[in-house]
Amino acid sequence: MSDVPAYMDSSVVLAVLLGQPEAAVAAAWWDEHPRRVSSVLLEAECRTVLRRAAKSGARLPRGWLARQERTLAEWLDAVTLRIVDRGIVERLAIESALGGCRTLDALHLATALELRDHLGPGFVLCTLDAEQASLAAALGLQVAARLG
Repeated sequence: MSDVPAYMDSSVVLAVLLGQPEAAVAAAWWDEHPRRVSSVLLEAECRTVLRRAAKSGARLPRGWLARQERTLAEWLDAVTLRIVDRGIVERLAIESALGGCRTLDALHLATALELRDHLGPGFVLCTLDAEQASLAAALGLQVAARLG
């Protein structure tokens, strides 16, 4: 277990909630970093993806959405969430490289940069998104990523 603060991207939580192949890696990062931080986007994205999955027509077990939302609530209780405010939006203006990715990814990365500045050295961003990992590294963030 590490005392290093870690930014948890939505891809990490969703891998576990959706039972994706990377779930074991995501759960290991979660367990390894008890000082978890993220953006409020984590909750919004995870809740939206879970509900979209439930409505997709896939054959899911009865009560699946309710169970996954309870698990999400437990995970959210274990992470400090940063509100997307004017400071985060201003960070988008400062970091022109953030214009090269999807809006929510840019907001996640701007939030991670802000948090790194406040939490200090050793800060790591955990993501299963290859594009986000690449851009984060280019922006000088330390990245835990499983690519490929």
